[in-house]
Amino acid sequence: MADWKKYYAEHFVTVEEAAAKVKSGDTIWMGSTLCVPDAFMDKLGDRVDEVENVTLLANMFLNPNKMLMDPSYKKSFHIVTFFANVLERMSAQMGIIDFHSAPYGELVAAVTKV
Repeated sequence: MADWKKYYAEHFVTVEEAAAKVKSGDTIWMGSTLCVPDAFMDKLGDRVDEVENVTLLANMFLNPNKMLMDPSYKKSFHIVTFFANVLERMSAQMGIIDFHSAPYGELVAAVTKV
């Protein structure tokens, strides 16, 4: 890529703009550990009454966010994790998050089957 800075600038969006692009029925890979975009999840959570049946896939949440800790978001968002960290276990006890068991080597294949 000859001019990656130009390409980056042309494709940059704010967290709010990214959250606004999510549509009902979408499935989004949120990342793993430090890559899980907490600010994006909070902005997306602000759209709880605008979207439905949005599936969020992640692996090992390290920070609490409103969707992970508040059952009222479950009406629009289905959160699936591939790791039973402390936050995931707390969220599961509240009936918010679901677990998907997949070996790390098979994670990509498992994500496409959710």
